[in-house]
Amino acid sequence: MFLIAGLAVPPEMTRFFRALQGFFPSEHWLPAPVLALPLIMLGEATTLTAMEELDHGLMTLRLKQSIALSHTGFTLVERQRRILLAALVQGSETDHLSVKIRSAARRAGLAPAPPYTPLAVPLADVTAAPVEEVNHWLSIHYATAPDQEELYEFTVFSSGKNRDPLSLEKEADYPFTNCFRPDPDLL
Repeated sequence: MFLIAGLAVPPEMTRFFRALQGFFPSEHWLPAPVLALPLIMLGEATTLTAMEELDHGLMTLRLKQSIALSHTGFTLVERQRRILLAALVQGSETDHLSVKIRSAARRAGLAPAPPYTPLAVPLADVTAAPVEEVNHWLSIHYATAPDQEELYEFTVFSSGKNRDPLSLEKEADYPFTNCFRPDPDLL
């Protein structure tokens, strides 16, 4: 199983990005089914021992504060020979968290790749979309942005289709701070 560590997009940002996906102009735009911010490719986990060591290592990671995640614009990135429309984000402490996750993966015997750059949430595969359509969409939506949100946990995703950033499946959440986080169902 190929594993990727990242941040699940918070609920308000997810609603915002899903609404934007509703404005894609044609069937050439393939919306991302899971909205996530990939931080680091952990690599292939082939043994149960490696999975258990990785799980244990990730459970012990801690940061002093939550991550304040804010949207800063849109960009096009190339991954796996495809062109993806992505929402750029900025997150305090994401670099520090990535380093800690990468170290835990190495201790578990995995071979993590360098962190993803730029820090972006893939929204759609636009490889087959006409360039004019993509440019027009970017010019219309460049200034739209959701509110900043705080995150208290990171997620490990699996990707069964050749490390595809659009075919992520959530495996486990790992809290990285001891900050109080109210349960939204209790509010």
